[in-house]
Amino acid sequence: MDEQTRLTRTYNYLGTEITRLTTVIQDLEEAAKQTKIDLAHDTRLNLNSYTDTLDTFANIESGNRQIDTLNAKVDIAHSNRDKATLLQPQAYFARVDLAFPDEAPEAFYIGKVGYLDSDGDNLIYDWRTPVADTYYANQQGATSYLAHGCEIHVDLSLRRQLVVDHDHLTAYFDNQGALNDPVLLNILAADHAGGLQDITTTIQTEQNDIIRNTTADVLIVDGVAGSGKTSVLLQRIAYLRYIYREQWTAADFLLLTPSPVFAQYIKDVLPALGETNPMATTLDHFLAQLGHYFGLTITSTSQRNHRLTELDHALDQVDFNLSVPGYAQTPTDQSVRQRLRLVWRKLVATDQQPEAFNDWLDWEQLQVDLGLPTPLTDYQQLYLLLQMTNYHQDAVKALFVDEAQDYTADQLLFIRQLFNHAHITLVGDHNQVLSTTGNDYAQLASFFDAPKRVVTRLRLLTSYRATGAITRYFGQFGQTHNASLIKPVQPDGATPVTLPGLSTTDLIDQLTSYRAQGGSVAIITPTTTEAQALYDHLTSQNFTDCTLVTDASRTVTEATVQCLPLKIAKGLEFDHVLLSHFNAPEYQVPIYGDHRRYVAASRATQTLLVVEAQL
Repeated sequence: MDEQTRLTRTYNYLGTEITRLTTVIQDLEEAAKQTKIDLAHDTRLNLNSYTDTLDTFANIESGNRQIDTLNAKVDIAHSNRDKATLLQPQAYFARVDLAFPDEAPEAFYIGKVGYLDSDGDNLIYDWRTPVADTYYANQQGATSYLAHGCEIHVDLSLRRQLVVDHDHLTAYFDNQGALNDPVLLNILAADHAGGLQDITTTIQTEQNDIIRNTTADVLIVDGVAGSGKTSVLLQRIAYLRYIYREQWTAADFLLLTPSPVFAQYIKDVLPALGETNPMATTLDHFLAQLGHYFGLTITSTSQRNHRLTELDHALDQVDFNLSVPGYAQTPTDQSVRQRLRLVWRKLVATDQQPEAFNDWLDWEQLQVDLGLPTPLTDYQQLYLLLQMTNYHQDAVKALFVDEAQDYTADQLLFIRQLFNHAHITLVGDHNQVLSTTGNDYAQLASFFDAPKRVVTRLRLLTSYRATGAITRYFGQFGQTHNASLIKPVQPDGATPVTLPGLSTTDLIDQLTSYRAQGGSVAIITPTTTEAQALYDHLTSQNFTDCTLVTDASRTVTEATVQCLPLKIAKGLEFDHVLLSHFNAPEYQVPIYGDHRRYVAASRATQTLLVVEAQL
């Protein structure tokens, strides 16, 4: 059967399934409704005798089981219809022909979700299935994949990429490698308006190794700008949701994002893979909510040094006999933390836990005990309470942290304590630490080292996002060996242009030209103040096709030019970028100045205009 014929049959089958399942859902819902009516009509409470009572409750239970069964069938029908609907625009994107030992080759078609035919056989294989790993692993000939802990040996004779548009096969390519293939380059060249998209059809081998890693308790990814770190993170969420679908639900996943704008930017990726978005929040917001639980007011955690590292070290060195009631009665042969937690466990066991922690602990004496020169902040108090009570978030089974290089040592200590039982994935770029408040990414693993805790570090050194010319431009600002190893995938494209200045008229003309070319457009400024001033100036000149994006923004208006400061632009990407005031003091400071230039320039994918003066 040729590929077009197979696609036509698959497409038609999915359409038939959508129609059939819609009817099934309607019939089941009507049956459930009628069953409830019949149950209410036929069942009368008869408690005249013990036997009558048993019969009455047996009838009620039987009716409830019927309703539960019907509801379960409705849920399954809804799930299958959703899958068929998701697949109809692109039933599958790849095919591998595999021969198992002593068997003839068999074709496996891979899609964003799996689907069964009328006989219960796999019509389409989910990209997350073990057998689909043979496509992403990119090994022609004799190879293998893991399934249920067993290594399955196969011979891969065909690795085919298919470009599918509903029932039309646009093209297909047989190849041994994914880099520089036509499908990948075509997708990368498309405009980036509308937020981040999934990378299911173009996952590369180095990305696949991260997405499918299940051996690490803590997985730390160091990737260059444009290497798809965020995309890989989201694909990993989808993959783990699939692998642990019997144990974990969407509520067990937590994604820490750099800003609310970022959460908006990635909101469509997981639904496109048939998964619901996990809870996404910033660490500041999460700790503010947690502080409220403990009766504390927590504000921004990233701008101030709360000296938690010193405090954490002091916890193992001091005596809390005066400041913690009951501490003196704990065994002296145990560690300080063990003794503090024993005090708390005794309070809980005897139902004596305090209503207000301020009434239980002497914070002034604690400050003295810990040798701190200033009164304890609410932030420090919260950390101490977490240590004393050994509080952690058992409800979070898997934690995902984007832009991990921006987290301070204080914040990492909180993450370590709160999520010490969760699988943790952190992605970042050591070249994107923008200030001294960030962490030394090379030392990040040391925060999570613990007995029986497997910490794994992986790198992404290929840049897929920007053209070759833009990649080389921002690569010059990288200050470690990784920058020289950045491998661009896309063609050179337009060379970035640098101008000493730009008049308002020329600026508006340039933005108008970008808008006419299509795709997303951004003006990136060094600071929020400059972004606000530039936005006000443009609107005063009757250029209304512009939106100011700041920390307070919750949504991004895709149909306009985005005017935003560097700290907000970080992690986002735009087809056309204009950098304002590239000679600003913020770009001149040692080390971090180059990091900021690297980040700013790497936001562009197709065209980059660098203006040295303030606009």
